[in-house]
Amino acid sequence: MLTAKSVSQENPMGCAVACVAACCQLQYKEALQLFTHPENAWTRGYYCQEVVQALARAGFHYIYEKFDFEKHIQIILKPGTIVFIERNSKYIAGHYLLRLEKGWMNPWSNFPHMMPVESAIELNLPGPISYVIYEKKI
Repeated sequence: MLTAKSVSQENPMGCAVACVAACCQLQYKEALQLFTHPENAWTRGYYCQEVVQALARAGFHYIYEKFDFEKHIQIILKPGTIVFIERNSKYIAGHYLLRLEKGWMNPWSNFPHMMPVESAIELNLPGPISYVIYEKKI
């Protein structure tokens, strides 16, 4: 069972990196090196395929799918699952969160404050799920 600690994102578009870091039990900077284009943590962020590729570089076999409530309801309750929530008034570019044992790790829970960015474990998601990234057993 994943009992990772909360990891704060260190770049404006680095929520995916923080989720990968927590999932793989790495430091943020270590997880950033798993991404082919680490500079995207400053600019556009990452697509689900890039998150899956970073996890693969760390030795994890994940897949992503468009969220379907009936298909994925049990999956989103499993620690280690990453979700991408739809763009909303708070997270205008969307946002990645990681499911942990006690809730959702939000890598920038005090958005838009940046000094410092704070992560937190939250009971509820801050918006509807758009995509789900989960471990696929081989």
